[in-house]
Amino acid sequence: YNKLMHSILSDEDIEKAEWCVGALMAGEQCDIQKMLVLYGPPGSGKSSVMDIYQAVVGGDISAGGYCESIKFDDIADPKNRFAVSGYFKLNPLMLRNDDADLSKLDRPEILNQIIQGQPMKADVKGKDMITVYPHALLMMASNRYIKVNGTSGLIRRIIDIETDINTYGGLPNKEWKSTISAIKKFELGAIAWHCEQVYLSNKEKYKYYRTERQLSKSDLVYNYLLDNEERIISDELNNGRILLSTYYGNYKVLAESYNEKPLKFADFREQFGNYCKETGYDKNRGGFYAIGFSITNFLSPKNYISTEDSKV
Repeated sequence: YNKLMHSILSDEDIEKAEWCVGALMAGEQCDIQKMLVLYGPPGSGKSSVMDIYQAVVGGDISAGGYCESIKFDDIADPKNRFAVSGYFKLNPLMLRNDDADLSKLDRPEILNQIIQGQPMKADVKGKDMITVYPHALLMMASNRYIKVNGTSGLIRRIIDIETDINTYGGLPNKEWKSTISAIKKFELGAIAWHCEQVYLSNKEKYKYYRTERQLSKSDLVYNYLLDNEERIISDELNNGRILLSTYYGNYKVLAESYNEKPLKFADFREQFGNYCKETGYDKNRGGFYAIGFSITNFLSPKNYISTEDSKV
């Protein structure tokens, strides 16, 4: 297991995966309110990692295990009335989706419901509508980036890991197959115990995690602020505050150069505010302003929450 994981993942990403699976082993998969997303090119080991963790929970639910394979498009499609009841009727503890295109999430609220274990209404053929209560860790694999931004609730739910054979070497095909086989025959119990220990050693490890990797690929506002961070900080030092109208104009020019529709000012202001300690309005000093700007304010919010507040 260790040999295979280190051949496709960084130490940090291995820990993130094990923390998520460990929460499931501890029965707290809904408490963490996270989903595990494996991101990388085709053939980089995403499905193999999910195969291992599926085997850890006993395999597919149709064969007596606790993992259900799903298609997110089925659940998100309002016309597919029976998808939800079909996927959740046997109360799976793990859900996997091997081919999710998360670069165009049209209904992220469905993912949020599953991740948080919120009740979901479901149609059942020949019966009245029922309520299902998801209680599963969601694992998804995607060849493309995840569509997130600074105001999306999904940004707080994603734990992303990137499979990369080119960087970490991978394994020859024959050795890969024999390693997977050996893992499933001899190591599943040890993997389950190890993952649970990783989680129990620090349950709050990823409570405030935000995926900088995916923001950089999908959020123009984040990239704009990152590129202008020094200028914005200097502006605040010189003037005591940041006038948002100044940066909104420059952002609109950037968005249009990428053929993207710019956010409305109110939405830009909300996203900008995520990176600041304070925002406000002063009609005598230029209108909307921000104070205490730093990219870290959003990526590592625990640094800006008091010890007592973090316990709530």
